Amino acid sequence: MLALSTAMAWGGNRQKFNFNSGWLLAVGDIRGAGATGYDDHAWERVTLPRAWNEAEAFRVPIHELSDTIMWYRKHFTLHDVANRSYSWNWRASALAQKSLSTAIAWD
Repeated sequence: MLALSTAMAWGGNRQKFNFNSGWLLAVGDIRGAGATGYDDHAWERVTLPRAWNEAEAFRVPIHELSDTIMWYRKHFTLHDVANRSYSWNWRASALAQKSLSTAIAWD
């Protein structure tokens, strides 16, 4: 699960948002996919938690699982950012996940 929390900078009025829906997924080593302007309109729409290889996760032994690069992406806009603090709570668990590398790009 991924949650986004926002609080006033001086510590009041904490809000929590469920950030699990509205993600995009693409599998493979896609040149340029890390760029903020990359055209991702054809990527699969997913809701987290969602392992890119969940179709095979419990069907084959772990040493036979596919191993590749995958991209998860979410577009969102933060409103009323003045005098606020934002925190991300990553509770990432994926079926048969071997490693996780996270990059956040801001437009």
